[in-house]
Amino acid sequence: MREAQNVCCIPKVEGLVKYYGHFQHRVPSTGVVFTCIGMELCDGNLNDYLKTSWYLGLTPDQQRIQRWEMLRAIAGGLEACHNKRIMHRDIKPDNSMT
Repeated sequence: MREAQNVCCIPKVEGLVKYYGHFQHRVPSTGVVFTCIGMELCDGNLNDYLKTSWYLGLTPDQQRIQRWEMLRAIAGGLEACHNKRIMHRDIKPDNSMT
């Protein structure tokens, strides 16, 4: 539950998925509690993007610029989280959206 509360405190900035809220659901028959988080739907990830025909059609210089822009957006999102004393524990291309 604490993690869900932290996630909902993440600022809404470029480079971060938007979170809208959370709630808990208890299964009556078992007493198990699930925490559900409402967040922005993202289609694809960084690995998918780097394989698109659009990206592959860029010149090597344009691809380099695109990679730097993606890194800037990711770093900016992480900075916004760190400023709120929230850290991401699983940074990898599959968790980076385009």
